[in-house]
Amino acid sequence: MRPFRIVKDRGLRWLCKTGRPHFYLPDETTVAKDVKFLYSWSERQLAEELQVSILINTPCIALISHTQSYQGFLAYQLDCWTSPNHRAYMNVFVTWIRNGEPTTTILDFIELPKSHSGRNMAQALVNTLNRYGIAHKVSTRGF
Repeated sequence: MRPFRIVKDRGLRWLCKTGRPHFYLPDETTVAKDVKFLYSWSERQLAEELQVSILINTPCIALISHTQSYQGFLAYQLDCWTSPNHRAYMNVFVTWIRNGEPTTTILDFIELPKSHSGRNMAQALVNTLNRYGIAHKVSTRGF
């Protein structure tokens, strides 16, 4: 909840109310709930776009299952770094062709346990791909 406390910040409230004194700024609990809902909704939309098997079960969205039908290639990219406070992070991206144009989106943002070792990165990648039901689309051969 800590990042959502920004809505209590005096400077942010002043900025939002300047020129619009009746502007409604929700509390941190509402913002957190809305962000979690939008994340679940976006994840479902992405699964529908890729048309892969994914199960989503959150308080906001009922259990959903999609069937595999996207036949194109999926390209995965990883971006790893260490923050100034020595925490290891990894982004997992996927690229596919939509209407003849390449489309890239983030699948997951992960804090890795300990370091960017090959083992930690591989396990995080496998967990993400399994969650989206696209692990079987990983190939060791090139295009």
